[in-house]
Amino acid sequence: MNRRSFLKQSCFSCANLVALGALPALLEGCIALPTINFQQAKNILEIDKQQFVNPKTKVKSNVLLLRPTWMNYDILLVHNEQEKTYTALYMKCSHEDYRLTPTENGIFCSAHGSAFDLQGNVKKSPALQALKTFPTQIINDTIYVQLKS
Repeated sequence: MNRRSFLKQSCFSCANLVALGALPALLEGCIALPTINFQQAKNILEIDKQQFVNPKTKVKSNVLLLRPTWMNYDILLVHNEQEKTYTALYMKCSHEDYRLTPTENGIFCSAHGSAFDLQGNVKKSPALQALKTFPTQIINDTIYVQLKS
């Protein structure tokens, strides 16, 4: 393929991503979110509030990715500063069980283009149901995410 054909094909691909509304999600997905890995299976995850602050940059995030190795999907822990609450969202698309891409501004499914807000509500179909949530509780400076009832 020559340079002209490559550029033409690349521009066509980007135009399709823009038309589908997927390009912003892909670009935001390139930014690494703070992540905590959990190795040992537990029914309750304990997260220190300080985990929302990036230790390198000292920048506070409103989202934190929880990665329990015994679960099929990650959990996105979202801090709503105005309401002083935390929401734990299961990163499995409610449309067809695909892995979701979380960002600081929303959650996206690259498989079919569904989009969700940071409370798990559907912003863009084909998904019709909100994301699964887990109960959270705050005691002192620790957030508890209950995985099983």
